[in-house]
Amino acid sequence: MPLIKRKLSVPELQSGHSPRPRLRAFLLDTVVSHRVTTVSATAGSGKTTAVAEALLDGGCPVAWVSLDKSDQATGRLLTYLEAALADYIRESDGLVSEALAARLPHTEVAGLLAESLQVKNVVLVLDNIERLQRHSDAWAVIDALVRFLPDDTHVVLIGREPLFAGALNLPLGSSIGRVGPELLALTLDEATDVLARWGRNVTDVSERVRSVDGWVAGVIFAPESLKATVVGGDDPLKDFLSDHIMSGLTAADQQFLIRTSILPDVDVRQAEALGLLDALDRMRSLRELHLPAAWDRDAFSLRIHPKFREHLQESFSRLPSDEQRQLRSDYAELLTRHRDYESAVEEFHKAGDDKRAVECARKCIEGLLDRGDMALVGVWLERWSDYEIAGNPTSFTAAEVALALAGDRVSDALAVGDRLERAGTLEQFVKESDRAAQLLGWVYSTTGRLREVERILSAAAPTPAMQALRYGVSLITPGPPAPRPSRSNGPLDAFVLQCDYYFGILPNLTHTTESRLLELLLGPFRIAVTSVQGRTQTALDSYRDYTSGVGRMQLFATVGPELLMDAGLIDEAERTAIKGFELAEVGGDYFYMKANLIVQAKLALRHRHDPERARFLLSQGRDLPRFSYLEETADLWLGLALLQEHDDEAAASCLRRVVSEMRANKHLLDLSTACVYLAEAEWRCGEPEAADEAADAAIRAASSIGTNHLLLQALVDFPAVLSRRQDSEASADSEWHSLSRPLSMQRLAIPLRTSEAQVSLQDFGSPRLVVQNSAVRPRLMKTYELLAFLTTQPNVRANRDQLLNVLFPEKGNSQARTYLRQVLKWLRLVLPDGSLIVEDDDIALNPEIVISTESARFERLAMESTRLRGEPRIQAMQDALCIASGGAYLAPVNSEWVDGRRARLGGISLDLEFALAKHLMDADRPLEANTLLEGALKADSLREEGWRLLMRIASEFHDKDGVVRAYETCTTALQRIGVSPSPSTQRLFRDLTSL
Repeated sequence: MPLIKRKLSVPELQSGHSPRPRLRAFLLDTVVSHRVTTVSATAGSGKTTAVAEALLDGGCPVAWVSLDKSDQATGRLLTYLEAALADYIRESDGLVSEALAARLPHTEVAGLLAESLQVKNVVLVLDNIERLQRHSDAWAVIDALVRFLPDDTHVVLIGREPLFAGALNLPLGSSIGRVGPELLALTLDEATDVLARWGRNVTDVSERVRSVDGWVAGVIFAPESLKATVVGGDDPLKDFLSDHIMSGLTAADQQFLIRTSILPDVDVRQAEALGLLDALDRMRSLRELHLPAAWDRDAFSLRIHPKFREHLQESFSRLPSDEQRQLRSDYAELLTRHRDYESAVEEFHKAGDDKRAVECARKCIEGLLDRGDMALVGVWLERWSDYEIAGNPTSFTAAEVALALAGDRVSDALAVGDRLERAGTLEQFVKESDRAAQLLGWVYSTTGRLREVERILSAAAPTPAMQALRYGVSLITPGPPAPRPSRSNGPLDAFVLQCDYYFGILPNLTHTTESRLLELLLGPFRIAVTSVQGRTQTALDSYRDYTSGVGRMQLFATVGPELLMDAGLIDEAERTAIKGFELAEVGGDYFYMKANLIVQAKLALRHRHDPERARFLLSQGRDLPRFSYLEETADLWLGLALLQEHDDEAAASCLRRVVSEMRANKHLLDLSTACVYLAEAEWRCGEPEAADEAADAAIRAASSIGTNHLLLQALVDFPAVLSRRQDSEASADSEWHSLSRPLSMQRLAIPLRTSEAQVSLQDFGSPRLVVQNSAVRPRLMKTYELLAFLTTQPNVRANRDQLLNVLFPEKGNSQARTYLRQVLKWLRLVLPDGSLIVEDDDIALNPEIVISTESARFERLAMESTRLRGEPRIQAMQDALCIASGGAYLAPVNSEWVDGRRARLGGISLDLEFALAKHLMDADRPLEANTLLEGALKADSLREEGWRLLMRIASEFHDKDGVVRAYETCTTALQRIGVSPSPSTQRLFRDLTSL
């Protein structure tokens, strides 16, 4: 789309311009002190000139867009916004064009554009906002742009009417500056100066100003004797234009202005192209007159005031029809010579030449698709559907597919492909259009039409898009994946990285990319990766905060239900899964319909223990097309259903096939789960060696994807797999033994619904309570204990007798009840209203009020750390230990319940210290490991695993004496309880001292 430069330039101040220092200072101060400023008044009030004068002298960088009705098409609007801001954003991004081509919602694109600004104090001016009318999509784009602009950026909206209610939703604390007609009105001194510069001789300037209330157009153009009632109507400028401007022109000048009113700017060359051969004479004549218009001296061109132009166009519409059509046709031909085909389309259509309109539409319709202006594409397709011939597909056909997909009408898109197939033109079509190949390739892939996908891949040019498509098709066809495409730093990378997730290549999704567009496209899959890594709370927070319109079907169909299942929010997971299936079904996306049914079956098996329902759900998926990856996953959960039904031979047969196919196809994401289930099935079938082999394969699979989370989830289903492998290990330091504590912690802590808590209890060391960012101090220490106890209970609820036994076991019944009433009173006083619910003998915390505790965060982080591998695991362990370093749990409080929880948390902390020391040693950080280990062994000298690790650290530094000291200290510690070092410890000592 060629850009019309006049739309992006700050209007020049004409030679006869009269400076208005009063208004300039007020406007500039209003703009810089507000995020948004509106300048609204009737046409002819000098709005644009006043803003231009203020900003040109203000020293701020200015971006200007003069809006037209065509800018209601939001892709076009975004293109102009990007062009206006081009000097102030990252030049290397190409952000908007890529984002539009990637089919991002236009509000998302506006947000990305806003966030890309790199220059401070930019002022963005949108002039003629009335041209947008109340077009909701256009205003949604402007609203998103304004909300995401940096705080030091300012927006000025110029229009004939005040901003309508609800047009913008500004960030909290932002306000709108308003400049109306009373401030734009000319004072007596300003009017005197203006009239002098325009060469108007007015005897009574004060009466003239009073009669029109200082209205600029009225002061300048009104006749000598003007009645006040003249400006009292709805459109006073129209009266002036008709009665006092046009009436003063010669008939030739009038007709010239009327006939050229279809031109945005009038110059001699363009006027002659319309057949007006006296254009030069007419332009010279008009140059001598006072008109509501701006002249460009260098180009000798005339830009008519918008309201005056509208008046002229009304007169144009009264010309003879044949003359109107000829003028429009001539103008359309002029536009085609400048390659502005989009504008030419409408002019040819208005001229009645639909054949030429269609020719131009075919040349620019892909540009509209890139911009995402689907509404205009839809109008063109509906208007000229008869011009498309099935045997000769053009860009209209690609647009038809794109429009169907944009509306989630996969079946309609599929029908277009079938039409091409019947006409025998499918291969020709995809050869000529990379876009068509991408679109139809995606349609056929998601509907399981693999034969057609292969035909497209064979016929299309080997572009990056086709390489990415071939890589993605590897997921749904048997065999190892196609070569992974190299990075393009564009939207295609998102598709490749999403495929990586299903192949189990998670590290590629853990690092932030340089492209904000790519980050947005990857949003749902980043949540999925975070969840698979076991960082459930982080993933849950991201899911709750997800507001983007990108990938919502994937989010609800698979990612959300899986995550909510991990978080223990089973009812919500089931509701979300049902919603996800409906979205996929409406969209005709068979891949996600089938994937969703598998997730629902998983829910039924793991959390409802209902193999019958799971088998029913999986059977529903068999009626859908086959996708290799999903067939394996469905059979995986069928294997679990068979195990729950104790059909062990069938389960083993099914799971052997699943593991074999996952290995052959390199679908690694769920391989560790399949191997654990196979290990259980093989054991039940009397094949212990095969069971051990499958279990070891599960460990290797978990290592290959960099997370233990899925492995641990499967071991929760069948913990005996772990026990059997530990029994067969000679060393007590094997990787199987290291999974004991993680497995026991797997279900210890249920994540909060969000990390954004209204109440926070710091319960390590001396307790501290923070309510809505302010510290509060209840008078009774038992208040902290009561709150802490309730936060650890199922559904944060307890009955009164339970609380009496926990909090006041030493007091008599009457005294304890009185004391409990006081504690409840203080808890109610310090918490937000409605936080404490007392119903008969039940006392509960309101689940809608989010209350976090340090100990709960510590437990969650400790648990999540066990699911990770490598450096992320070390970092998570260190973060957890940092939380616990604040002191003993509820340090000033002593009770049987507190002592028990304190011991439990202390045990977890010690487990973390020993585990962290081992991982630090594995990461070649022996000094850190040694320091941590010495402190841990002082707290618990009976941990042989710690002494063995200390011996290894000493050996690493070739300190044989250190090895001996560690072994002897271990022996002494164990002798105090009457035992000797284990065979593993003795064997390690011999091995290390014999070197």
